[in-house]
Amino acid sequence: MKCDILGLQEVNLVSNDCYNHNQLEDIDKTNEYHHLIAKAQLPLREKLNKESNIDGNAIFCRKTYLENIDRTLKHQVMHLSFNNCCQLVTFSVKDVKIYTVNLNLNNLYEDESIREFQIKNILNWLDTFTTKKDIVVLLGGFNFTPESQTYKYITDQGFKSCYFNKKYKEPEFTLHKKIESNFKRIGSEGCYDYIL
Repeated sequence: MKCDILGLQEVNLVSNDCYNHNQLEDIDKTNEYHHLIAKAQLPLREKLNKESNIDGNAIFCRKTYLENIDRTLKHQVMHLSFNNCCQLVTFSVKDVKIYTVNLNLNNLYEDESIREFQIKNILNWLDTFTTKKDIVVLLGGFNFTPESQTYKYITDQGFKSCYFNKKYKEPEFTLHKKIESNFKRIGSEGCYDYIL
C-alpha cells in the first residue's frame, strides 16, 4: 500500500474456520500502519456467508505520517444501526483540525430513507464540534448511487467527491464482480463508495 490514511469497511477482525487470522494483519503485512478499529454493535456473523465475519470498520494510518502531524486528538465511534457504524479520527496540523470520517451506511435494505437518515445523523454529529476552518473528509461505503436523493443531499451540504472533482463524473463502478474475495458480498454493480 502507498497511502497515508486508508479506510476499510466490513472488515473481519477475528478468526473463524475459513479465515484463520485477523484481516487487518493480512492487509498490513509490513506493520507500517497503526490500526484504529470501530466494532459494529452486532457483527454480521454467518448471516451473509457461513464462512464470513463482518465486524466493523478500520482506519489505517501510516506510522511515518503520524510522525509528521502535530498530534492525533481523538478516535470516536458512532453506531448507525446494529451492524453499521462510522468512525471519526481527528488530527491536528498547524492549528487546523482534520476530521476523517470512515463510514458504512445501510446496505441490507433498499429503502434510501435509511441511508439519508444515517448521513444526516453523521452531519449533525459533526456540526456539534467542527468549525468552518476545519477540514472534514468523509469516506467509505455510502451505498447510494450518484443519481440518488442522498447523494444530492450530501453534495448540497457542500461536500464534493474527490473523483468527480478530478474527472467531472463519478466512476462507473466501485462495486464490481471482478474482485475475488472470501468475504465479498455480491450485489448490483455500480458506484456506491466515495471520498468527499
